[in-house]
Amino acid sequence: MDKKTNNLGLKLGILATSLLISDATAISVTVAPMEATFSNISATTVESLVTIPSFSMLLFILLSNFVIRLIGKKKTVLLGLSMAFIGGVLPAFVTSFPAIIFCRFLLGAGVGTYNTLAVGLISDFFTGVEQKKLLGFQTATSAIGSALTTFLAGILVSYDWHYAYLVYALSIPILLVFYLNVPEPSKKIANDSSALNAQEKNKIKLNSTVILSVVSMFFMFVFLMNIATKTSEFLTEQNIKNAAFLGTALTIGGLLGAVSGFLYGRVYVHLKNITPIFSSAVVALGFAGVAYSSEMILFTVGTSLVYIGYSMLISYLYGVIFDNVNAASKNISVSLAMVACNLGAFFSPYIVSIISNAIGNSSAKEGLSMSVLFYGVLAVIFVFPVFKKGIGSNTTKAIDGNN
Repeated sequence: MDKKTNNLGLKLGILATSLLISDATAISVTVAPMEATFSNISATTVESLVTIPSFSMLLFILLSNFVIRLIGKKKTVLLGLSMAFIGGVLPAFVTSFPAIIFCRFLLGAGVGTYNTLAVGLISDFFTGVEQKKLLGFQTATSAIGSALTTFLAGILVSYDWHYAYLVYALSIPILLVFYLNVPEPSKKIANDSSALNAQEKNKIKLNSTVILSVVSMFFMFVFLMNIATKTSEFLTEQNIKNAAFLGTALTIGGLLGAVSGFLYGRVYVHLKNITPIFSSAVVALGFAGVAYSSEMILFTVGTSLVYIGYSMLISYLYGVIFDNVNAASKNISVSLAMVACNLGAFFSPYIVSIISNAIGNSSAKEGLSMSVLFYGVLAVIFVFPVFKKGIGSNTTKAIDGNN
């Protein structure tokens, strides 16, 4: 075959794996109808179906290196996609709530098994400008996959909430494209990488700025997940017309968030360390638009602002982390950040529920209002580093590396 054709197939095969890595929240549109079906189950437990994959994903990200050493990278991706297919689609055919919980756990486990390879394989096969370009495409592919599955789930849920889970059948064509186009990477690459990691272990250092950034990411996700776990319930609670538009609203928000991420470098050049204040305020404004909306237009605008602001904020924090660690510490720092994000997502419904019970108001609107307050306070907190010349300066190089 033509070399260029093979190269294109390789790129498509690797990028295809990213279509599924951010799709756990696609079925957030099913929360309200599932609460009606499982009326004997607490709302918090039903909401946790959206976030359970984040927990199992975290566990299997930590286990993935062992699996890779055992069966190789290609088989690890194929195993992960197979697990994701079974766990993702099975809820469309079962009626037992415990079984659905297990399936959601299995979905996250499958994605977590190959999650790191969605990026790692790019560095295995490509270098230089080509590698950076593909890393940008990887981010876009992930956003497109999330938007696509959320949109389709929004359509399917109008027939029956079971059908919404069929969006995870997307894992089958992904598996086939990957299997047909991506070979097992050279073992020499993996061995060289392992040797380098062994040499650098004793050089790993994390300062207080990195730790504060990681902790911030945890709480950011705790209150960010309300956009996925509370919105379906909110629309039902407030009896807002055209609630079936929820899936489309989340899709629009996701796509605009992806665009925001691509534009982040330019935004930072102009705003510098004011960036986290601005982006936190945008997220707070977005949640306010959602929480106090009485029609779908304002709701959609609010949702879009949440995704736009979050995309810039998370990029800024990764930039701060990169600016405050040495080369040996970057991998562990990013891993800690991923762990914090996944833990925050998993514990979100429980933490929000505890706060709701403490204040005596468990409505979805109150949950969304908590997010307004949190991100508003976060914007104020970020003011202090600005007046102290910043806790860390995001270099242009770091920004380009993230986008």
